[in-house]
Amino acid sequence: MKRFPNCHRCEGQSLVEFVLCAPLLIIMLFALLDGSAYYRSAMCVRTAATEAATFYTKRPDASDADVKAHVLACVKGTEGIEFSFSAEDAGTAESDYTMRVKQSSGWKTADVKTVTKSKAFTCKKTIKTFLPSLFGEGNTATATATVVGSSSEEGVLR
Repeated sequence: MKRFPNCHRCEGQSLVEFVLCAPLLIIMLFALLDGSAYYRSAMCVRTAATEAATFYTKRPDASDADVKAHVLACVKGTEGIEFSFSAEDAGTAESDYTMRVKQSSGWKTADVKTVTKSKAFTCKKTIKTFLPSLFGEGNTATATATVVGSSSEEGVLR
């Protein structure tokens, strides 16, 4: 006794369903791979920009070339077509306040001035992608991050 009598028209249905779904699954796979590569690059440039700001905050007298060398050493070995770094002054802020200092002869007043210098560090990384090239777009994606680092100097005015 046959389990499915006269059901010859159902043969090959699974194969047809697979053939119809396979391109969608492949596109989803490449979208996942491209998305993870872009996310990895975005994290890389954000970390690099943060590292530049931290380096500048700890060493405000360092030149832009020193900061760039430090950042390039941090991102060495990461994949990507191109990595660029730029630094620009974000301004200087000054603030004044009066401080009272206790000395052996009594309380003395001192005027204090604080100068804060800021720099904006921008990192950009370009990676190759596969999925946009299927739809006629370019085959690269660019991740960009900008972080501002500040350095303060304080001095007593006499």
